[in-house]
Amino acid sequence: MPVTDYRTRWSGIRPRDLVHATPYTVARKEILKLLMGKVVIGHAIHNDCKVLSYSHPTALIRDTSKIPLLNTKAGLAATECASLKRLTKLIFNRDIQTGKKGHSSVEDAKATMELYKVVEVEWEMQLNQSLPTCPVDKGGGPDLLGVLDLLVPEKLQCYFGSRIF
Repeated sequence: MPVTDYRTRWSGIRPRDLVHATPYTVARKEILKLLMGKVVIGHAIHNDCKVLSYSHPTALIRDTSKIPLLNTKAGLAATECASLKRLTKLIFNRDIQTGKKGHSSVEDAKATMELYKVVEVEWEMQLNQSLPTCPVDKGGGPDLLGVLDLLVPEKLQCYFGSRIF
């Protein structure tokens, strides 16, 4: 699949950087294997999912661009979709994404995770309270406990929107 927009301003990637790169289909396959069954933390994750032609289960997404608690702590409207740069400045009084060669995926991943941790306990409690209840299968089949296992904060395993796996 040919690259149609390098988004160099944000990515820092130029055509010469991809000359010996892993082909898209191979990279996509590996990324989807990594994401399978994991809670994914990122900022504006829908953009990454769109590029991958992928839909991750909503219950396993923690998108810092859509956390009302985080917006409230930043002094923003709960429904506002603030940029990672803006949220990081408002919450931590720290500037990110200031380089002229594009965003640093490492810096973005760290900022995203730090923002998530600000509201992690309270947000996970809210999410767990909003989970639908379902009867436990007495025959040993799947039940809600399997889903809750995935939502335990210690098992958060992936930074997706920031491209670190």
